[in-house]
Amino acid sequence: MKQHRNVLISAIATVTVILAVLISSFLVLKDSNGGNEQQADLSSMTSEYAAFSGGTWTYGGGLPEGEDSIALIRGPYISLPAGTYTAHVSYSSTETDAIKLFSAAAPDSIVSSNVRLEPYLNGFDFDFELKEDISDLEFALIYTGGEVTLDGITVRMNNNNARRIVMTVDLLLTAGLIIFLLRGIISKDIKGALVILGTALLISVPLVFPELSHGHDLNFHAVRIEGIAQELEYGQFPVRMSSLWMGGYGYPVSIYYGDILLYFPAILRIFGFSINASYKIYLLAVNIMTSAVSYVCFKKIFSDFRITVITTLLYCTAAFRFVDCYVRTTAGEIAALGILPLIALAVYRIYRDDPGNSGYMTNSILLAAGMSGLILTHLITTELVVFILVITVLIMFRKTFRKKTLLCLVTAVFWSVLFTLSFTVPFFHYSSSVETYIQAWMKYDSGRNIQQVGASLYELIRFWGNWFGMGNDSSTRMSLTPGPLLLAGIILAIALMIIRKGNRKIYMLTGLSLLTLFLSSNLFPWDLLEALPMGETLVAIQFPWRYLGISIILLTLLAGEASDVLFRNNAKAAIPVTVAVTAAAVAISAVFTIHYRSEAYRSHFYDTHSLVIGNLEDAEYLMTGTDKSTLTYEPVIDSGTVEMTGREGTYMRIRTVTDKRASVSVPVFAYPNYEITGGGEITKGENNMITFEVPEGDNITEIRYKAPAFYRIAEAVSAISVAAAAVYCVRRSKISREGSV
Repeated sequence: MKQHRNVLISAIATVTVILAVLISSFLVLKDSNGGNEQQADLSSMTSEYAAFSGGTWTYGGGLPEGEDSIALIRGPYISLPAGTYTAHVSYSSTETDAIKLFSAAAPDSIVSSNVRLEPYLNGFDFDFELKEDISDLEFALIYTGGEVTLDGITVRMNNNNARRIVMTVDLLLTAGLIIFLLRGIISKDIKGALVILGTALLISVPLVFPELSHGHDLNFHAVRIEGIAQELEYGQFPVRMSSLWMGGYGYPVSIYYGDILLYFPAILRIFGFSINASYKIYLLAVNIMTSAVSYVCFKKIFSDFRITVITTLLYCTAAFRFVDCYVRTTAGEIAALGILPLIALAVYRIYRDDPGNSGYMTNSILLAAGMSGLILTHLITTELVVFILVITVLIMFRKTFRKKTLLCLVTAVFWSVLFTLSFTVPFFHYSSSVETYIQAWMKYDSGRNIQQVGASLYELIRFWGNWFGMGNDSSTRMSLTPGPLLLAGIILAIALMIIRKGNRKIYMLTGLSLLTLFLSSNLFPWDLLEALPMGETLVAIQFPWRYLGISIILLTLLAGEASDVLFRNNAKAAIPVTVAVTAAAVAISAVFTIHYRSEAYRSHFYDTHSLVIGNLEDAEYLMTGTDKSTLTYEPVIDSGTVEMTGREGTYMRIRTVTDKRASVSVPVFAYPNYEITGGGEITKGENNMITFEVPEGDNITEIRYKAPAFYRIAEAVSAISVAAAAVYCVRRSKISREGSV
């Protein structure tokens, strides 16, 4: 009876979550205005410099001497009740200007950020929020140079608040359902649940600040998230081509970068959360995932609660992990670090378990799950892990070449291939058919000299100083150390080896840890390695100190093994060491948070146009031959007239009128998979723009990005493979439980 009741409760909870998702989806699709559109009276705005004529403000006189920017036009001081709003601004500019919202009476009531008036646009929507009623909402045009016109501003209330509420309820229900389904496991290990929760909170303290550290890569990853959100709203799933980049030219960032976890913050954006809020919730989720995965995996590796607590805290509060999360703001790499303990567990079980056990082959799926997670989040980390795994299987060659173990490893590779086909098939398709700047860089350029940007020996042991530095100068750049606790762990391991208490695992992990620290440094001969066969591939990691991410998992395992030996020889040391590590981890979090508050350059990004979306950073995957400085943003025809009459994401509708056959170019990069109707075959034109021919007359041409059939087949194979592996694991688990009764 009790079992049936639990099943009924689970079903009700599941249905509730599903209904919440359906209601949320309805609210997203039903973009109700929530009120009438209000047209701002431009004539009531003021300016010391610009002229108002014909309903438009115009200025092109340049900046006053000594000024970098000025508030050129201000007003019109609109009265609005509290709520969430969408404004539309119409303009033209030759430089990147901005719009900023003000209220003299209630300056803290406006939740927004400066929106960029890019030269390649002539108008766009942006969202903002008012926490209370105001009577003097001011739009200020921040002028930076060139010529600018302000043609119109409209404001309407949107339903973002309602969407956020529904999504928040949905998230809480989903979290409740997960806890309910795991109640049996949680009830058996309440202390473990508290460790996971406490660790997650400990590494998430910087998220309490209103702003978010701008970091090194925040803009890039935020635009990735915005691109996914936009294309999902346009109906593209999974997202392959993002039309947001480069003012609509498009960029296949989702083909070259694994982004499976970025769908979560993208969905939050669709449901009305700001960019900052969405990214913060994403980081919180990653921190919870990292804490949970670390605790569960280290518990299975060490089978000792005290060592599990120590290793969980050591790994999650490692200095380099704090840097990755809040200084470098690496959305993919920080998620990959959360997966590394799973790979460690898989390797431990493959070499520790008896190959004769009936469930031994499930370890292949465990390893495949970890490797697939890396591939789908961060390819460079995958490359680093594969390198260390190859060394590991060679060191353990006696066990590696046991028939069942070798079969397990080969099967893990097989499962990994199947699980990730949905990503690797498009990736290899583009890699083989499109020459990008990063490919040209790897093929033709030499002398990359990445060795000089490796961490110095001093930096590896320096856990004080500047956490938030920039550049490659070792005296001013960010902190590059595993952290004091992990360094103390390697000292303990060496001490145990000196007194001949070290076991095989300690020796092996010490060697691998020192190797990865060496690889991360400027002492390793990276420049010499580049000249060797395949050397250009190995130096593609760009920064040797990326190996610190691998170092921290190895150093954590080493600390765990050293603690195990220490506690076996001195049981009384267990509690003091655990308490000391816990206190030190809290201190590290506090010290980092203090530095975060005083040193970090923090920003508040509210909506899409507060980001730099017209730039591709280093443009690694831009097609060679493209000159970003000469891009045009209107369609071009060599005879007649052309007009883009419709644009929605990767879909374009173009009208041409010509008295003879003509060539047309549209401002979209000609990557593979674009389809055309009503025009000739797509070719690459000037600056790799999509170019096609149209016959004489009045023509309508439609262009859209469409994933080919073999992409869909790959996606289906991946989905079926994941489902099959899950069913197999569940059945093996059931058989194991029945066998143990």
